[in-house]
Amino acid sequence: AGLHGRPTSGALGVLFDLVRALNTAADFPKLPIVVIGAHYSDHLWIRQLLRTVPLAYLEVSRYEVTGEIENIVKDLGASRLLYGSGNPTYAMGPMLFCLHRCDFIEPELRAICGENVLRLLRLEVSR
Repeated sequence: AGLHGRPTSGALGVLFDLVRALNTAADFPKLPIVVIGAHYSDHLWIRQLLRTVPLAYLEVSRYEVTGEIENIVKDLGASRLLYGSGNPTYAMGPMLFCLHRCDFIEPELRAICGENVLRLLRLEVSR
């Protein structure tokens, strides 16, 4: 479904290939790409990928880099981040706790915790 404008995704260390993601983004510039399961060891290239690929998004369930989620929001905006928990493998609470302790205004937190994924899936955002 990804080639029809719906997001495509890749879990790092399992299915994700950075070169393939960059090539796919170049070949299909309207295709959203969601990076799932990025780890702190991936932080050196994550923000560069987000800067380079306008429709790249980061699911944050395993992105435990001190201060980096806030830096991405300051640099690129909250619209590029998606809350994820990694459940059932990982507990849902730690990343929610982390996001709620960041210095985000309410609209940024709402976007990260749900509205962004609804927009990507073309589902209606209701309040």
